[in-house]
Amino acid sequence: MIKETVTMSHKELDRLQSIQEPVSRHITQEQAAVRIGVSIR
Repeated sequence: MIKETVTMSHKELDRLQSIQEPVSRHITQEQAAVRIGVSIR
């Protein structure tokens, strides 16, 4: 298996964490949307 390195900015890392938290039920989808500045669906 080939390992790859992905470089992300701090802003991108924060956004990724905000997207992953609703999946693990730590926050709601609405809270995640507010955090990353997108509309709620």
